[in-house]
Amino acid sequence: MNISDSEYERSRNVFQLCEWINSKLRDLKKSPTFEELYFERRGQNIKKLLEEAVPVARLGLHLWRPWQDVSVVCLAGNQPHDAEVTLKNPRKSETIKIEVTSTQTDETTMRRQALSREGYVWMNGPVWRQDRQIASNPEMEDYDKKLSRLIEHAFARFKTKAEQEDDPQTAILVYVDSFLSLPFWYRMELLEQTRAYLRTQRPTLYGAYYCYERDQGIDGLRNDIHDLVR
Repeated sequence: MNISDSEYERSRNVFQLCEWINSKLRDLKKSPTFEELYFERRGQNIKKLLEEAVPVARLGLHLWRPWQDVSVVCLAGNQPHDAEVTLKNPRKSETIKIEVTSTQTDETTMRRQALSREGYVWMNGPVWRQDRQIASNPEMEDYDKKLSRLIEHAFARFKTKAEQEDDPQTAILVYVDSFLSLPFWYRMELLEQTRAYLRTQRPTLYGAYYCYERDQGIDGLRNDIHDLVR
């Protein structure tokens, strides 16, 4: 299954985008090679659909307000950013450039590939490659430490992207694509760390958003004086 650049980059309002994503997911599910397509991100723009378009759509829904239309263009290829979200209301219209990153690592990629190739994988404990085979062993882990590492990693991904940007119309969107559910106090800690960084290191950047795969929740900060002092 492939998604052409022209289809992927079509401008849609946020509700049309959500329906289009669901239609593509239904197409994936019908495929006899679903596991390979979904877990190994095979096919043109499949990886972008799952790791960029999905969180961008959630961000668009988060930014929707009564009297405010939200339209989205997801970008394929080697573009300077990954999406554009346009907010239009009776008073003004503005376009936000979205730079997307995720918390995917070599370890999480291997676990996805193992699900595709072996049909199962342990979600905790070591995982490693043996040629094309991927092996894993179960291991008890400290849940609090695991969640703390996840938010540290999410902030590090945000910071890496933010250090490359200083455009007042660019926002960083981090997709925390983990099976773990983050309690609100961890999410608040991540936001406070991000708020301090925006205020002191990147005062002109539009803002930062975190999308959580487990519940598709969105947390965000707009980097202006009104939001930062609230």
